Amino acid sequence: MVPRKSALENMVTPLLSIIIPTCNRAHLLAPTLTALTQVDLLLEVCVSDNASEDATQQVLASFASAFAALRVIRQPHRLTLIANHQAAMRLACTPYMLVIGDDDAICPQALLHVIGLLESDPSLSAVYGSFDIRDLETGAHRAFRRPTDQQLRCTQADRHRLFANAFMMECVVARTAIVQRYFAHSGRRHPLGWLFLDALIRHGDILLSPEVLVVKADFADRQGYRNYERWFQDLVHLDAEAFFARDDEPMAGRDPAADKVAQFLSISAHSAVSHGHTLWAAHFLERLNVLQSPHWPTDLAGANLTEACLTARMAQLAADWDATRLVVEAVDPLPALAARVPGVTIATLDQMTPEDVVVVARASSLDALAGRIAPGRCAALDDLAADLHWGSGA
Repeated sequence: MVPRKSALENMVTPLLSIIIPTCNRAHLLAPTLTALTQVDLLLEVCVSDNASEDATQQVLASFASAFAALRVIRQPHRLTLIANHQAAMRLACTPYMLVIGDDDAICPQALLHVIGLLESDPSLSAVYGSFDIRDLETGAHRAFRRPTDQQLRCTQADRHRLFANAFMMECVVARTAIVQRYFAHSGRRHPLGWLFLDALIRHGDILLSPEVLVVKADFADRQGYRNYERWFQDLVHLDAEAFFARDDEPMAGRDPAADKVAQFLSISAHSAVSHGHTLWAAHFLERLNVLQSPHWPTDLAGANLTEACLTARMAQLAADWDATRLVVEAVDPLPALAARVPGVTIATLDQMTPEDVVVVARASSLDALAGRIAPGRCAALDDLAADLHWGSGA
């Protein structure tokens, strides 16, 4: 075993690049860079600024001489999330790299250990570790995510076992040469997902470890930052599907990619509920409904989630028709639910026009709307609730 305290601490040139994609978050980037200057580890820091309009460039300029090397690129126009990650990856000039968020912190002693493992074993392409999640404002511990419960070494022949048993594969120290040659120039690939792992495991073994390498920040609005968006959920699904499509021997049973996405959605629903964001949780549960997943979070129950999911379905109905006004029958709980739908005004049935979207309490009431509004533009609350299968009030 490589000792945690070793000659690596006396390195005169950096072995590790910290990769930071950022966009309009100067207020978070500044303390993150400050914390990196205080670790007992020689670092190269690589930042891709995704056309920020705030003080990001001024913050970066203030750290120009703070690291062994600070490499910065400012994008002239806004890139996709993936492309900005990969632009930062292409800046690295050290043997190893680690991607972190612009509000995250590293665990230097654990990283020294990982670098030692990679230095002593050329057959390893990467080491995946765990990450801790803390509250950005209070510093309180919120959650712990790890890819495996015990150290696990995997070769390309272990793809099935790896896919079936590993999760939250986000925290990885990888060989820079492999990443830049086989991954970092394709803007269509998820920056830290299964296709990233595929690029690594095809060119060496990977080691999974429960050791914490990164502490990720969490705050009230973070859960809605990207996980809430369907494009990101679809990206997670496509990333898993693409990884599995490269396997010559498909895994028997359920769609394994769908199961991975279901795990992601279940964890996201729990996180949203912990922050009190039941509407976001409802969106995650809606996707689980579509997937008919066995990973249903049965402990998430109650009338609040049911109401949130009904609100989400009303919001989707309005979005499908690009409607800015929602007409609802004055029957409880419809008015209260409709009031939670973002981006629309609320009207009553006597104010209805053919351009509105209408929700009534019961399907039997839809007959009275025949000829007054297109069938697709109206719905009944009992129909919307028909397949909600959790908690009270469903």
